[in-house]
Amino acid sequence: MRRASNSWLPVGILAILAAVSLWLKEVVDGSATAGRGRAQHHPDLIVGGFSVHQLGSDGHTRYTLSARSMTHFPDDDSSEFETVSLASFEDGAAALQVSADHGRRLLDQERVLLTGNVVVVRQIRHSDEQPLVMHTSSLDVYPDRKLSVAREPVRLDYGSDRLEAANMVFDNKLSVAEFTRVKATIITSPH
Repeated sequence: MRRASNSWLPVGILAILAAVSLWLKEVVDGSATAGRGRAQHHPDLIVGGFSVHQLGSDGHTRYTLSARSMTHFPDDDSSEFETVSLASFEDGAAALQVSADHGRRLLDQERVLLTGNVVVVRQIRHSDEQPLVMHTSSLDVYPDRKLSVAREPVRLDYGSDRLEAANMVFDNKLSVAEFTRVKATIITSPH
């Protein structure tokens, strides 16, 4: 009997080693999968009917950001928006309204990237003014710096006047816009 029990000892040790090996494989594979999940840019928060307002030190609204839906990603602390609208209300400047099909906020750069049917409307301040409307396919907005950059072609309409350009940089703080490769159509009224 002693010989029979001694022959099972190596088999028992191999079984225990196999069980421990399987357990270690599951632990290693589980942590590798968890690490890949973050690297794969999975959302941790999805909100429908999203809206946020940033207030200035005086308590007045500086800008609002709203969207049909917002999805947040923890790996890079970014957010993506569907049917997005951004409005800026700065003292002394005309209110700006921006809308787009999609948006992405990159927190590390304090930037909102708008894409797809981007429309910017500068509201009128006086009754004799007309709104200024800009169309482009992509626009980078830096709300804290009050800066907007269109790296794609832009079209501006001001009543019947039109300006088309290859790209644009607009400093809302200084109310200065820079355009490259411009084509303008200005309709003058007869006197």
